Formats: sequence, structure tokens, C-alpha cells
Amino acid sequence: MQVRLRTVRFLKRHPLATLALMAVSFIGLGLVSVNLAMLLSANFQLLWQHGWLAVMNGALEQLIELVVHGVLALLLYIVFKLCEKLLVEKLSNTSDPNP
Repeated sequence: MQVRLRTVRFLKRHPLATLALMAVSFIGLGLVSVNLAMLLSANFQLLWQHGWLAVMNGALEQLIELVVHGVLALLLYIVFKLCEKLLVEKLSNTSDPNP
């Protein structure tokens, strides 16, 4: 809990670091999710058509790897959205810092 709060506070105080993290998570999301849907579809089709033979040849391991890639893509998207929220809040803050 403390680490999360410290991280958010740091990102709120350093918008350039937030932008850099946002860019890294966006690029990572793109790299992880490229062809993910097509590979999952092909893997399911292979398992459906060849059953146990496909499992013995590693199709189940590949399916697990694809699911892990999907979860990683989701986590990268969450980081991207957090950074987006913090930057929008920072940029849209119209209160006068020197009252």
C-alpha cells in the first residue's frame, strides 16, 4: 500500500517521468499485443482439431504463454491509463497556486 501511494505521489510531482512511463507502457502494450488475438485463435483451432496430439506437441504450453502475454498487456494498459489520468489532472488543474 505504501509503495503504491509513494509511486502515485512521485508521478504527480514529476510529469515528465509520468509521460516517460506512459510512453514505455504504450510501446510495451503494442509489442505484447501484436497478433495476440490471431495467435490465440490459431492455438484454439489447433487444440480443437488435433486434441491430445497438439497438447503433447506443446500447444497447451503455448496457450498458457499467450494468456500470460494477455495479462501483461492488461497490466501495461492499466499503467498507461493511470499515467493518462495523472497527466490530465495535472494539465487541467486551473486553480491558482499562489492565492
